[in-house]
Amino acid sequence: MTRKLILIIILIFIAGMGVSLRAEPKPQEMMGHMGFNISMAEKNLFPPFLLLKIKDKIGLTKEQIEKIEKMDETFMEGAIKQKAEIKILELKLKYLLKEEKPDRKKVEQMVRQISGLKTDMKVSHLFFLFDVKNLLTQEQHQKIQDLMKERRHDRMGKKRNWKN
Repeated sequence: MTRKLILIIILIFIAGMGVSLRAEPKPQEMMGHMGFNISMAEKNLFPPFLLLKIKDKIGLTKEQIEKIEKMDETFMEGAIKQKAEIKILELKLKYLLKEEKPDRKKVEQMVRQISGLKTDMKVSHLFFLFDVKNLLTQEQHQKIQDLMKERRHDRMGKKRNWKN
């Protein structure tokens, strides 16, 4: 009976993930492919939506909040345009590759152009995160580090409790 219950819970979880994967991504999640990960978090490079989510806990001022929101809006607008340009080039490449004898030079040129745009996008994302980080005070950086330690500690406790 317990195994059946666990299997049902797992299936519900997997089905729920499938539904959430089909949902339209939020603007702040659009840059997820840019490689925001633990090493970036350790360097206090956090996406603005996360900083705004914990604004009261880290003591963001009204001015900081306004600057972060404006920077995020400007960055996301540019990112959407870049992603659209990449998608158009990828579509053109797709049709170029469907030709019986695709022109190798054109293929190489398009692949390099797409790769260059993706690299430019990644670099601009990192520079954007640097700029957001520079808006924060040392005290706010420390509060973020404390919250991260607290969160890791909470997660470790939950993992141990789950095994018992």
